[in-house]
Amino acid sequence: MNDHATWLAEAHEVRTNRNDLIHGRWGVDHLNKQVVNIVGLPTGDQIERRYTIPELEAALERMQQLQKQLSILREKWPI
Repeated sequence: MNDHATWLAEAHEVRTNRNDLIHGRWGVDHLNKQVVNIVGLPTGDQIERRYTIPELEAALERMQQLQKQLSILREKWPI
């Protein structure tokens, strides 16, 4: 797989995660020291994901790294 295809595959995964984080509803589980993100309508199927603060920081870091990789790719193969 070439560099662009690799980047696109990872970007798709990160975008999906980002959309869930942005569009989901949030709650806090104080007992387990987690934040809870729920995606989906209350009247339909919902997906619940639990995160610790370090896990959310890692997700942000991955998004930032992906942006840096795109900058490198754009310099390497300018359009």
